[in-house]
Amino acid sequence: GRFAPRLRALVPPSPASGLLAVVTDRGSDVVALLDKRTGAVHGVIPTGRGPCGVALDEARTLAYVAATDDDAVEVLDLLSGTRTEEMRLAGGDRPREIVLTPDGGVLLTANSGSNSVSVIDPSGLFEIARITVGEGPWSIALDPTGRRAYAFNRYSDSISVIDVASRTLVRTLATDSAPLRGEFDRTGDRLFVLHANSPYLTVLDPTGTTPAARVYVGTGAEALEVDPATDRIFVARRGTRAIEVYEPMTLLPVDTFAAGGDVGYLAIDAEGDTLLATLPALGQVRVLRLAGGSAVAASEVGDEPCRVVAMGGR
Repeated sequence: GRFAPRLRALVPPSPASGLLAVVTDRGSDVVALLDKRTGAVHGVIPTGRGPCGVALDEARTLAYVAATDDDAVEVLDLLSGTRTEEMRLAGGDRPREIVLTPDGGVLLTANSGSNSVSVIDPSGLFEIARITVGEGPWSIALDPTGRRAYAFNRYSDSISVIDVASRTLVRTLATDSAPLRGEFDRTGDRLFVLHANSPYLTVLDPTGTTPAARVYVGTGAEALEVDPATDRIFVARRGTRAIEVYEPMTLLPVDTFAAGGDVGYLAIDAEGDTLLATLPALGQVRVLRLAGGSAVAASEVGDEPCRVVAMGGR
């Protein structure tokens, strides 16, 4: 008989909310929803222009997205797959990163265009306060308690330390050239800082003013993550197509994971013991095992994935 193939297209069932990973794609102006175990794409949510930073409210199954090119913060309902609210910041703010305090009570955005941090009430989505920081705040991190926020000022070689409760700038720390981002260890006693124009990873005591250590990692730094279970440090650099792993006590390199492309951002899924990496040039997110770095999944998510976070991630 004649060959008569029968093709059937299937839409994979949506995963439970606790199995979601959320990817902002600034090239396509969407947020992609993935199954963090398999990497399967289950849907996209249109956003404003240039979505980058994203923070999850897991209790309410919401994502807060910094739409950089629209000077806006958007709220996405991950269960319905819809954008429910939008808050416009000041023109020219260009918010790059957004963080939510552990109690879900305060949002903070790093506004790279206006050298400021906005403190936002997420329940009413309005700006409570605005704090002037250094030049070009590229990212923002919270200590494990959520009491202090740290803005990494790329163009003034500094970190602005903010008291979240009082909404005040309490300290400015000098850094190596062009700090990009920082991550805390699990106790909050050490802050690891990656720089665009320095080959060193700086280790800071957040209560002090001088570096506790400097670790040579090489040039082209791009992405940083710290495992909340082991304090192992993961660093990705341009041109290497790899992720380098450092021991927390010796600060020596102990492993290298093949990433398949240059990594733009790293996040850990603590529940799944996996490392999620965006590969902007390839339009992909890859999922790797924390133990050994073997590949779990590779997902095509759009034109230029910016950030990825997972439910139950860290």
